[in-house]
Amino acid sequence: MTLNGTLAQPAIDTKLEEKIFRKLAVRLFPLLILGILIAYMDRANLGVVNAPMSAELGLTASAFGLAAGVFYLGYLFLEVPSNIAMNRFGARAWLARIMFSWGAVTAAMMFIHDPMSLNITRFLLGAAEAGFYPGIVLYMTFWFPSRLFPRALSIFQLGVPIALAITTVISAGLLLLLDGTLGLSGWRWVFLTQGLATLVLGVAFLAFLPAGPQNAKWLTPDEREYILAHAGDRAGHAHEPGAVKRVVKSGLAWAFALQYFFLTLSFWTITYWMPTVIKDRFGVGTVDAGLLSALPWAVCAVAMYLIGKSSARTGDRRWHLIISLLVGGVGLLASTFFDSPVMVLLFLCIAAAGSQAGLPLFFAQATSVFLGTVAAVAIAFINSLGNVSGFVGPYVIGVLVDLTGNTRIGLVAMSAAFLVSAVLTYVLTRPSIRQLR
Repeated sequence: MTLNGTLAQPAIDTKLEEKIFRKLAVRLFPLLILGILIAYMDRANLGVVNAPMSAELGLTASAFGLAAGVFYLGYLFLEVPSNIAMNRFGARAWLARIMFSWGAVTAAMMFIHDPMSLNITRFLLGAAEAGFYPGIVLYMTFWFPSRLFPRALSIFQLGVPIALAITTVISAGLLLLLDGTLGLSGWRWVFLTQGLATLVLGVAFLAFLPAGPQNAKWLTPDEREYILAHAGDRAGHAHEPGAVKRVVKSGLAWAFALQYFFLTLSFWTITYWMPTVIKDRFGVGTVDAGLLSALPWAVCAVAMYLIGKSSARTGDRRWHLIISLLVGGVGLLASTFFDSPVMVLLFLCIAAAGSQAGLPLFFAQATSVFLGTVAAVAIAFINSLGNVSGFVGPYVIGVLVDLTGNTRIGLVAMSAAFLVSAVLTYVLTRPSIRQLR
């Protein structure tokens, strides 16, 4: 205790922190990044298989948008309970359980036969996957001291565009190689093989992922004590009475959720509709459109790395996030003004980079505001409500495509979401914002 009665802060050892970071990067990142790769593959494969699946099932553009978006309704209702359960049952068991559930649902999607069965399985997929992403973010707070957390989250978040780049290529390759095998359409094989891959990775999570620093035998006693002293208060106890109530009653939590909604609105629109936009503008087939769709996500990964490095060097999160959002909005808007497919692809690269480059900065800010007993609930609350954008964006685009015959009007509307999120970022990153425990 200090003289004024507050708790003394543990001493910072920068050399030990660097040693810990390198060890955690080797021990934790491979599994965690593979997990997020599989998660986004099982969400975004729908965009790659849109054309052949829609033709076989008789889907309109709005029906496809609804199927893409209904995932996030299932996600919404179970996100907070999932993070609470993870704190109660342990990260390793609970994250593996989530993977087993969504892997089984993904594999079962090979049997869908009409729009109704597609919507039901997409809803179940969202419910099954609920809690995985915020669960991993929360899990990382157990390990990384506050000074290291933004850096760790930036590296982890790089897995998202890399996942989208790799998985669009994988999904396109499966469509090409397996179409007609055993009398099944290629898009059915996409769901089956990727669902089975999720189940295998779930076994790896259960076998190799430690529940927390106190269970990691590869940490030295000094390393373990340092982590528990500097990151332990961030782990929280989401099951403590009153944690959910404090978050729900917090206007700050709702404001962060609204900011995240607009931040991700264009991202999910790009994720599900980019293969269709590229297919139409380039005049290519489904497989080639899937392969070309990997390019914006590859550019996005480079942009995320550079922006994260610049933010860490300068210590600024606020303006890096605001500028990323504004640049992304300009890119998405500009993509609608050109008929040249090369120019459209260039500006889609800029839009994708803007939509994703700021996400690590957003979560770093959120986890510095919501601490202690409310951390798990707040992260899940923000992620679940914010990801309603995954329902709104793709469905609105689908309706507008049916009405206008193209994606341009919808993309113009979605570009405005970047501006709204930039304004909310400016407001919510003021120094006067108080922390919530």
